[in-house]
Amino acid sequence: MIKLDKCPFCGGEAIFNTTSEFTKASELGFHFKIKCTRCNITFPMEGKVSVTLEENGTLRYTEDNRLELASKWNSRIIEEAETDNEC
Repeated sequence: MIKLDKCPFCGGEAIFNTTSEFTKASELGFHFKIKCTRCNITFPMEGKVSVTLEENGTLRYTEDNRLELASKWNSRIIEEAETDNEC
């Protein structure tokens, strides 16, 4: 489980909120944003988690930046290009 700090604006609980899903051949994935459940503020950066089904039947993560976005949410780092968005 990845720990998300409380919302810096209202103190509400933060969650990983799925914004879309996708499939390509043997890959399945989700796009997500971090969102407060109380005030609905949404962190402007979008994350992605995707897995591929290998020929031997195992699942392999092809992309997973949940930890990176959680770290930025928890430290309140927003990259310059994204400061004009929702947060």
